[in-house]
Amino acid sequence: VDRSRVIMTELVPVVTFALGAVFSLTTEWLRNRWQRTARRDEHELRTAEERALFQRQNLIELQDALQQFSQAIGGAYVQNVEACRTSGRWDRNVGMQASYEKMNGASVWVTRLVSRVQSKDVRALEGEYRLATAELMLAVEYAEAEIAALDARAVYDRLQNAIGTLLREQYL
Repeated sequence: VDRSRVIMTELVPVVTFALGAVFSLTTEWLRNRWQRTARRDEHELRTAEERALFQRQNLIELQDALQQFSQAIGGAYVQNVEACRTSGRWDRNVGMQASYEKMNGASVWVTRLVSRVQSKDVRALEGEYRLATAELMLAVEYAEAEIAALDARAVYDRLQNAIGTLLREQYL
């Protein structure tokens, strides 16, 4: 009986120390894990906020670029119409020559911005708008150009509305 009592007296501090060390290590490990999780969550939140800010700024800039592109296309169209009224024949090249640099610069700007847009709907509408403006600029007759101009304007309005809606609903 004495011997077991001696072993127990010597063993209790060792077991207590071992259990304390295990609990201490477990607590430290859990604390580190919670801190890593909190840092990861904070990083993900910050990244999501930065991504949303980037998309918002990109969409606003895209609206401006589309406006400039539309003005360049519209300017070329108006020049073509005026030339047609003067000469009596439709010549699509009159406005194209005068507005080429503006259209090209705005087109590059729009392309760069739309490639960053996450919304598939906005990207699809921008592609539809490009086709409509191409039909306008390639029109062979005045009547064809008139129809293409109306179509391009309708698509442009839908595109700007889609961007505005996206901005209001998700980024403001």
